[in-house]
Amino acid sequence: MNKTLFGLALLSYNWNNYKKDIFDSYVPLVCHTLQKDTDNLTCREKTQSDLLEYYGINISLGACESLLKRMVKNGLLTKNSPNEYFIHFDAVSENVKYSERENLDRSFRLLVIEIKKYSKENFDIDISTEDIELGLINFFRDNDLDLLFANNDGKSVLPKVTESKKAKYIIAKFITEIQKEDPEKFSIVLKLAQGYAIASLITYEDINSFSGSLEDVEIYLDAPILFSLLALNGESNLLLAQELLTTLNANKAKLRIFEINYGELFKTIQDTIRRLNENDYILAKSSRVLRTALRENISAQQLQIKLNQLEDILKSYKIEKKDFPSGTEWKYQIDETKLTDSIVELYQGSNDSYKLPWYKSNQIERDVESISNIFKIRKSNQAISLKNAKAIFLTNNDLIAYATKKYEQKEWEYKSTIPVCVTDIFLSTILWANYPTKNDNLNIKQLMSECYNIIELDNKLLHKFYEDITKMHKENIITNEQFYLLNSSNIAYSLLEKKTLNDIEVYTDRTPGEILEDIELKMKAELDEEKNKLSKIDNNLSKFSKFIATAVFYFIAIILISLSILFKTLKPALDNDIFNISIWTVSALIGVFGFMRWMDWIPTKTALESKIEVKVFNKLKILLNK
Repeated sequence: MNKTLFGLALLSYNWNNYKKDIFDSYVPLVCHTLQKDTDNLTCREKTQSDLLEYYGINISLGACESLLKRMVKNGLLTKNSPNEYFIHFDAVSENVKYSERENLDRSFRLLVIEIKKYSKENFDIDISTEDIELGLINFFRDNDLDLLFANNDGKSVLPKVTESKKAKYIIAKFITEIQKEDPEKFSIVLKLAQGYAIASLITYEDINSFSGSLEDVEIYLDAPILFSLLALNGESNLLLAQELLTTLNANKAKLRIFEINYGELFKTIQDTIRRLNENDYILAKSSRVLRTALRENISAQQLQIKLNQLEDILKSYKIEKKDFPSGTEWKYQIDETKLTDSIVELYQGSNDSYKLPWYKSNQIERDVESISNIFKIRKSNQAISLKNAKAIFLTNNDLIAYATKKYEQKEWEYKSTIPVCVTDIFLSTILWANYPTKNDNLNIKQLMSECYNIIELDNKLLHKFYEDITKMHKENIITNEQFYLLNSSNIAYSLLEKKTLNDIEVYTDRTPGEILEDIELKMKAELDEEKNKLSKIDNNLSKFSKFIATAVFYFIAIILISLSILFKTLKPALDNDIFNISIWTVSALIGVFGFMRWMDWIPTKTALESKIEVKVFNKLKILLNK
């Protein structure tokens, strides 16, 4: 088993079984490394290098110092000098649990086998054990910025490994399926996720500042948090939002939303409704709400219902709309241009030519204005704990949270331990760490939200696809109808995800053509299937109509004979001449019919049956189509 993943699993095991705190979860790992020492002394630098060597976890020297002090308190070490500790080997040995190491290793090997099997059966991809292990590490590294934006150096506790988006995508899909189908395997993944959270939180030098009550703290929600709450950002993000806001209410936080963010929420949904009604959208340039609506078949009418329910939802979670504070002194005004530039730089990364879409620029502008007003609410208050944080802006955008933290550290006079802006993942993790037994569901919902975000189609990939099909359309390589299929069809969206596994490096110039071919084949198959269904229905109707037409003559004959017999049975004393007259009359009619048929004055029995069959068939078709 990969040493990093093994370390995460052990941290989770220690946390769940000893129910102490983050430092106590690390103690058995350090004890295991000390057992291998020939020297009876250790220090913080050695602790740091040992944890990296044996468990692939990289924590700061400050955290190592705190960890060694905890071990002194537990009687495992004695401090000799400012950075030198004497090891009590007998006490250290008692803290190492070898049986659990074997159980964890066995469980993980079985999990790897299941992932390999899933990959082969669902994607026809043979994935190696190493790729799975590296994929799991990258899966957790995806949330580094969500968790680590607020610590002093922002460095990950996990090693940097070669990224395989393909493996990460397959793992995320696998986790979403085993959550309900196989709780035992899901619990192994959950242990790794919990271990990662514990490993990351120790990097905060002031970790104790993040504990405590949220009573009287105003939590201002960014619009995407409400999109999630309205089920417009995938089911997993809905569950995370519900769980997080419920937990915040239970912790007596005051939930708020600025009018400007509420307006963004309202206008985005209204715009999506209009575009769906008018069929006026370009998938690659659409908002996440519109893409979610298309992917999950949410109609304009359903969106309108959600919009109508918005006020009730706000009321149920005790979310109040608030205006920006007024009459605030000028000295609490931040430099919004600097903060905006910092956010844009993070979006651009190393690509200076990248230009933000207009809707993204508008969103950043609104968020900067909201964050600016959190600074105004805090004024000169320096939040050294959650309890006295006063106000926090909650977002699901890690870049905005990170840029705000950087701005506060460099530009703001009244620096706080508790950031002005935090991510939902970060706050969820903090609440779970404070109350692990109460908030296990919060940790699960967070994991599923992370899976959804990995599976969600990458914007860069979507833009590349759109550029290519637009070029193909302009060069008349594809028709207007084919362009519409590729540009607006949810099938195209799903096929692009399936073919690339959300990895832009897998995408080629041939991908749009392959997707178009798959769509047309799928449509043809569906059309053929529908034709076959209709053909079967028509055949059955035809058989039934033919049976009715043939039965008509027999039915008439049976009725006449039955009436005669019945008549004779009920009135035996009746004059036989009258009965005989009726029989002769019927015979005469049959004779006349035979003569007229011989003279070709009336249609044949077969022709009459055919006419009856057609009339019955048509009547049945009309009834079925109503």
